[in-house]
Amino acid sequence: MESEEFKLYPEEEPLKMRRLSPDHPDFLENVEEQKSREARHLFGLDDLNIISQFEETMSHYPEGELTEQYGHFIDETLKHSMQELVILSTDKENQFASVGFETFFYESLDNSELAEQLKKIFSDEFIDAENGEIFITAQEILPRFMEIPLPLYRKMLERHVECYSESEKELQEKLPEWELAFADRLNEQVNKWNLALTKEEIFKRLEKVEVMAGDYLTYSDFTEADGDYHPASCTAVVPTGEIYMIKESGQSRDDYREYVYTHEMLHAVSGLTVMGGENSEGELAETQIRRHGLHAEGRFKWLNEAFTEFLALKLLGKEDSNSYKDERRELQLMIDKGVPEELFAAAYFENLEPGKTPRLKDLIKAVNQKCGIRYLQNLDKEFS
Repeated sequence: MESEEFKLYPEEEPLKMRRLSPDHPDFLENVEEQKSREARHLFGLDDLNIISQFEETMSHYPEGELTEQYGHFIDETLKHSMQELVILSTDKENQFASVGFETFFYESLDNSELAEQLKKIFSDEFIDAENGEIFITAQEILPRFMEIPLPLYRKMLERHVECYSESEKELQEKLPEWELAFADRLNEQVNKWNLALTKEEIFKRLEKVEVMAGDYLTYSDFTEADGDYHPASCTAVVPTGEIYMIKESGQSRDDYREYVYTHEMLHAVSGLTVMGGENSEGELAETQIRRHGLHAEGRFKWLNEAFTEFLALKLLGKEDSNSYKDERRELQLMIDKGVPEELFAAAYFENLEPGKTPRLKDLIKAVNQKCGIRYLQNLDKEFS
């Protein structure tokens, strides 16, 4: 008698995929679960909490070997944090990593008490401008960074957390005003394009979004953009601090943050194609986002960002920005060759319901007719 093969790790049951409405309860439940995991990751906060716990424990014991041991733990925690910051600042894959490090340093220079202590350590590296401002680069800071006394470094961490908290509070106070302005501007534009996206639907999509300030040391990806949006959790990140991009833009801090907010909220209200995987019993085992805006299953990410930035500038009445210049140039060429803006917009905002033909197909067909066969696909290879 032939024995059955024993499988220590049986193969997973294949799932039958079907399209779901983006408003399907199971998908919305998964979004909320993902959102609960998107904790604010603030550099230094965990270390400061650990130190506080050590100090709380130490307060219950008289001075002696045990308190010395806890004091050693505190010192090691701060040293490890300093080393981690140096690693972050020298990340060769991120051409702007040093900017975050410099901004961390400048936060402390903004505090007179900390500034005086830092000037004593870095006196030779500081450059005083005619207007009294102090300049120092990451390359000048790094060689002597580990010379900073641990108590002073701890105060720098506390200053960083303080600056973030202030920025987060300011952001949350601004959001209601920005949201109303965003919805009005977008509603006016989609009406010009005769799209079916109503103002009520815009607010409905915005309701799901959580907007938070991003710590430039741990959250923002400086190699791509200073804002971010996560469709799986409906979480948007808007930058903190007087970082270099604000200065480059020539805008005020609030204007720049609203500009980033506008870009990220366009991602938030752009359409979705959602798939659900059913098991053999017909139960939904998982949900997946297959298309977000114009970004479809790994394709056309560049086009999605190009149209998002194109529309953000249009809504805010701005002529240009430093973001996605090459991608926007290709988008404008297609529009100039006769592909209507509203075709891009219709595909971008479409929430694809079951049984419907995606408007993205109409867009690809129009681009093929006006620009040549596989025009988008060939550009996709260039930008990948």
